[in-house]
Order: sequence, then structure tokens, then C-alpha cells
Amino acid sequence: MRFLGSTTSFLVSLVLFVILFVNLASANELQVKVTNALLEEICSATSDANFCLQVLKSNPRTASIDLRGLALISLDLTEASATKTYATINALIKQEPNAQPKSRYVFCSRKFASAIGELGVARRYWQIGDYKGVYNQVSGAVEDVENCGDEFEVPPPVPIQLRQKINDFGKLGVIVLVIAQRVPTLY
Repeated sequence: MRFLGSTTSFLVSLVLFVILFVNLASANELQVKVTNALLEEICSATSDANFCLQVLKSNPRTASIDLRGLALISLDLTEASATKTYATINALIKQEPNAQPKSRYVFCSRKFASAIGELGVARRYWQIGDYKGVYNQVSGAVEDVENCGDEFEVPPPVPIQLRQKINDFGKLGVIVLVIAQRVPTLY
């Protein structure tokens, strides 16, 4: 009987060691400094590699961060884009006298409000190291904004400035998605 107890104790110890080792390995991967090669690898998986490289390299924090920090930078950029676009849409609602374009702007305003909420939840997931949660929330935000963009596939066309903001948001969201897939979840 003593043998069974010591075997069970050994197995429990072994399982705990493996769990600790996997968590430490994941944490070490997060602490790897982001290099130009890693940025190029990440950006090559996006829909617009040049845009991705430009926005990430133009942020001064990128020079000294790890993958977790890069996830935060990309999330910050995406949230800022959503907030600015939401303000632009709400200004267009106030200026638009015609019912059809105005209803499209109202629809898009709701979609961007939803996206901003999802990005806030994604930030909370980032804080606890749940990158699957980040991915799912940002994916929902990107889908909301795509639905907004679909509203303008038929005439009258969307103002070019708004079309560009919608496109940029989508590109930024994809950057977050690519990074979130690379960062291991910490639990």
C-alpha cells in the first residue's frame, strides 16, 4: 500500500511540475523583445503588411516591448481608431439632412459603439492574459465595422474620409487578431 501512495504522490508532483514548466515557458515567450524580423513576420500575415509595419514602427513604444506589449499597442491603436471614427459618424448624423444617408450613419454609429464596447472587453482580457478572449472580442468588433461598411456598398456613396477610417479600423483590428493568435494564453 505504501508503494501506491508514493506513486500517487510522485504523479501529482510530476503533473504540477509540467504545469509550472509550461506556464514558465509561455511567460518567457512573452518576454522576448519584438524585433524587426518579428514585426515583418506578424505584418506579413495581415491584409496590408506595409500599413501594419508603418503603424507599429511609428509608435515609439514598439522599440522596447515584448509580444504582450505589442498586443497592447495594437489594441490601443484600434480603440483610438474606433473612437475617432465614431465621433466622425456622429458629426455626419448631425449634418445630414436626408433620411437615407442619415439612417446609414445611425446604423454605423451603433456598430461602432458596439465595437468600442467589445474592444473595452478585449482590454480586460488582455489584462488577465487571456488572448483567446482578446481575439474573440476584437473579431466581433471587426465584424461590426464590416457590417457598417456594407451599408455603403450601394449609392449614395460614403464620404471618402469615412470610408478610409472604416478601412483603417479593419486593418488595425486584423493586426490585433494576428498578434493575439501568437501570444500564448497564460492560464
